[in-house]
Amino acid sequence: MTWDERYRKDECADLQPMTFLRTLADRMPSEALVLDLACGAGRHALLFAERGCRVLAVDSSAVAIDSIRSRSRVDTFVCAAEDFEMTEGAFDLVIVTMFLDRGLFPKIRAAVKRGGRVAMAIPLVDEREGVKAMNPAYLLKPGELAAEFPDPQWMHEHLVETRPDAPSRGIAELIAKKQKGRNPQARPLL
Repeated sequence: MTWDERYRKDECADLQPMTFLRTLADRMPSEALVLDLACGAGRHALLFAERGCRVLAVDSSAVAIDSIRSRSRVDTFVCAAEDFEMTEGAFDLVIVTMFLDRGLFPKIRAAVKRGGRVAMAIPLVDEREGVKAMNPAYLLKPGELAAEFPDPQWMHEHLVETRPDAPSRGIAELIAKKQKGRNPQARPLL
C-alpha cells in the first residue's frame, strides 16, 4: 500500500503530536522558521504553526500535503525528503519523525542555523518477540541518533531511547541545539 493510499484511508489522521515536541513547541519563539521533513499528515507542522512559527512541511505524499493545506496556511511542498534542497543555516528547527534516511543527516545538520535545533523521533531496532518486523534499513541502532549529533557541536537537550512493552517498538527521541561557538553558554530548552 502506498503512502497516498494510507492517507486517503485516514490511517494517520488521528495521530497526535508527540509529547516531547508539544513541550518544545510551547517554548519556541513565534518567529522561528521550522522545517518538518517527511511530515506525513502534518501533526507537528500544524502544531508549530498554531504556536505562530513559520512552518515549511515537506512530504512525498500529495494526499498528505493536500490535507495539511486544507487545515492551515503552512507552506508545503510535495517532494521526497532526499530530493528537497535545504539551504545551509536556514532553519531554527528541523523536525524528522518516524522517517529514516541516513544520507540526510549531513544535510539536516547543515540546514540548522547556529543556535537552532533538530528534533527527531525514529524507530529503533527491536527484535523482541511480539514486536512487528520492519526493514532494518529504516531503524536506528541504540546510540546511533546521538552519535549523529555529537558534542561539542551539538548540545543534547532531550535524549531518550524508549523500550515500551511489546508489541510497541522502541523509539529514539532527540532534541539537540547547534552550538554558536567554542564555549557556548547554552541553556537547555526543556
